[in-house]
Amino acid sequence: MRRLKILPEKNFIKKSKKHYLVWSYLLLVIALQVLMAIQTSSRGAKLSDLENSADTLLTEQQNLKSILVESSSITLLNQNAENFGYAKVDKTYFINVDNEFAALKNDQ
Repeated sequence: MRRLKILPEKNFIKKSKKHYLVWSYLLLVIALQVLMAIQTSSRGAKLSDLENSADTLLTEQQNLKSILVESSSITLLNQNAENFGYAKVDKTYFINVDNEFAALKNDQ
């Protein structure tokens, strides 16, 4: 029959303290890893929101630029002038300086 060795209590206590320190260190490392993963994912969500808002702002900028270009176009300015009562001149009349009175020339 084989005999079992019984370890002295001092060695057993030392090993248990070492195991306790190793396990507590591993748990601390795992907890820090989980916290870092949570922080990274929350920053990723914030970054995604910022990218979406940047895309929205770029779209709005393009729309405002197109509205600005349309509002400053010559055809739109002509239409606005006609709406306000300004009309395009059909005939041009010249005044003859040689005569004493201004004369209206008819093209008929």
